Amino acid sequence: MLQRVDELKGFTIHATDGDIGRVCDLYFDDHRWTIRSIVVDVRHWLPGRRILLSPVSVRDTDWAHREIIVTQSRDQVGKSPSVDTDQPLGRERIALLRECYTLPYSWAVGGFFSASAPSAQRPRAARRRLGDPHLRSTRALGGYGVRAVDGDVGPVDGFLVDDGAWTVPYLVVNTLHWWRSSRVLVPTEWIAWTSWIELAVHVDLRVERIASAPDYDPAQPVTDADELRLSAHYGHPRWRRQAHNGLTGAAGRHARPTI
Repeated sequence: MLQRVDELKGFTIHATDGDIGRVCDLYFDDHRWTIRSIVVDVRHWLPGRRILLSPVSVRDTDWAHREIIVTQSRDQVGKSPSVDTDQPLGRERIALLRECYTLPYSWAVGGFFSASAPSAQRPRAARRRLGDPHLRSTRALGGYGVRAVDGDVGPVDGFLVDDGAWTVPYLVVNTLHWWRSSRVLVPTEWIAWTSWIELAVHVDLRVERIASAPDYDPAQPVTDADELRLSAHYGHPRWRRQAHNGLTGAAGRHARPTI
């Protein structure tokens, strides 16, 4: 089922022997658009802690009772890694990363330091704090600008998550600044790359194609018919057609770096 990520925030995590906390964020991979971790606030139980819970441990999502039911016990969940062990690129890290780009650009090919850069010459703080360049927070990415091939579209206004596959198939984009004010859905398969330098999501579509997409009403569920209309409107990404024709490697659209 497709649901808004904002709706998941605040859900209670229900272990096999009781409640453990509430969802406060989701971490996802911005190349594969899959959920890596559910961030759970357990401060009422383990003071000062937020933990990372793998979607693999989810047995069911009860939307009526706003619960995510997991297969682990409270003790097992309590041993889960803290958010301090695996953090996405957030706004507080962008300043550091911008400083890294004052180094010779050949050291930062592909958005991060290349193998040719001597490790001793890389800033020690950067080596310790950069983390995974493709790990993102839904909370932090909200508000990023969406950039089409021919101009800016508007800000990211949310995400839809498939709570069965734990993927992020659509971005919600606010086209407020264009010829009509509306929210539309953009399939993540059209996203070329995400830039933490520009605070922008680059999409292989034209502005008019996005702005003229069917309106999205957050109060209404996205049906199979809605998805068919979206597919007909956007068509299939070039990378997918090429992959079907054997013209691209296994990396497909993920060949473009995050910068």
